Amino acid sequence: MTEITLGAESFFALAERALWWPRTRTLFVADVHLGKAESLRATGRALPIGANETDLDRISRLLGAHAAARFVILGDWVHGPTSLTAQLDRALQRFREAHASVECVLVLGNHDRQARAEGERWGFRVCAEGGMLDGIACWHEPPSGRVAGPSLSGHLHPAVALHGRNERLTLPCFWRRGPSLVLPAFGALTGTFQIDPAPDDEVILVVGRKLVRYVAASRRLG
Repeated sequence: MTEITLGAESFFALAERALWWPRTRTLFVADVHLGKAESLRATGRALPIGANETDLDRISRLLGAHAAARFVILGDWVHGPTSLTAQLDRALQRFREAHASVECVLVLGNHDRQARAEGERWGFRVCAEGGMLDGIACWHEPPSGRVAGPSLSGHLHPAVALHGRNERLTLPCFWRRGPSLVLPAFGALTGTFQIDPAPDDEVILVVGRKLVRYVAASRRLG
């Protein structure tokens, strides 16, 4: 785990591409995109089976390992309307039943904005963007303009490209600019978007099972 400070609060980035807030026992993830494979298969693309189960199992392990009391999804829990198959619906009901004692909060994102009714049926408290949790603003898309206080978001799938003599490596990252932190995409089938961090930004790269601080000014690992 790597500590990230927002305001007076200490959060911990996890190599599993999730964020832990120990004071409130809250686990955050962003951009899981459950059902993405099903949506793409509907267009004729061949994709492996099992991504939904893999991602839900990863979340379950994190909830158990940290004895989480609350689980917050910062948008794009599901990929879209064609993702909501009967099989995924049953998987999500089983997931909620397995974590009945955990408060689950869903911030609606651009991909799952129409899934409010489903989220409530699965037992999630559904929130609009910018909702406050213990003084932290929770968004899907990073808020534009000046931010007054600490905020968490996703949406960008942030990553940094590292350049070697004969190779280029793109790694997902946690990206803090001022009081705003953007989480990496959690889902197994999600892509990345290359960011251009400023020297004062805090960037933590996910390198396999490790976290490494990145020094933006020199484009090197710290």
